[in-house]
Amino acid sequence: MNLILSMEKNQHEKKMHTEKKKKEKEKEKSTTRPPPSQLCQSKHCLTSEQLGRNIPAGKYFELSRLNNAENECCSADEQKPISLVLNPKEVILTRNVWAALKEKHQHLVGMEIFRQIFNRRPDLKSLFGVSALDTEMALNSTRLHRHTMIFQDVIDILMVNISNVDVNIADSLIDLGAQHWVLTKRGFDPAYWLIFGDVLFDLVENVTRKLPSRKRSTNAWRKTIAFMLDCMQIGYLKGVQCYAVEQ
Repeated sequence: MNLILSMEKNQHEKKMHTEKKKKEKEKEKSTTRPPPSQLCQSKHCLTSEQLGRNIPAGKYFELSRLNNAENECCSADEQKPISLVLNPKEVILTRNVWAALKEKHQHLVGMEIFRQIFNRRPDLKSLFGVSALDTEMALNSTRLHRHTMIFQDVIDILMVNISNVDVNIADSLIDLGAQHWVLTKRGFDPAYWLIFGDVLFDLVENVTRKLPSRKRSTNAWRKTIAFMLDCMQIGYLKGVQCYAVEQ
């Protein structure tokens, strides 16, 4: 009988000791790990400047989410992209312009976008390891050619589903933005997206220059590009958040 009581006492003491240790660990965790509202202040997260705060506006667009990164990044999973609201006529015009761009550039719009980007910023070739090549050779390199096609494929998906409310057309763009977070190790700056936006919009303006629907077409594309940039910013901030949590 005494043996049984002794065993029960030992088990009880062991249980109490285990629970005490567990509570101590939880307390330690709560005091050392910053709350979600302060996650961006942790030593493993980017500074406000690195997140893109105060990025000057481009010719046509701005990166408002990154400029407000201290408030945005800690709730990136809850962020919703701006709505891309196009009426039926605008949807048709947007698709027609994209078709015209593909026809003009032999279905290599992505390549033309990067050609124009490199014309404006030759130094950006270094992101793809092709800084030693001239622009045309760089564009035809295996690595960069794949990247240009990814950009074009994403826009193709957007055009196909632009009026389909059953398809979340933001997902591909958000994923693309998240993938660009990895490129920061190679020197990528999200401000480069403004160059992409400006280049694409200039191409749109060029192809619509003589169209009677030019103003409506460019306005629809301005909204479309702003939507794309917004989604990619959300994805980028999610990448930042995941990095901070994993650390």
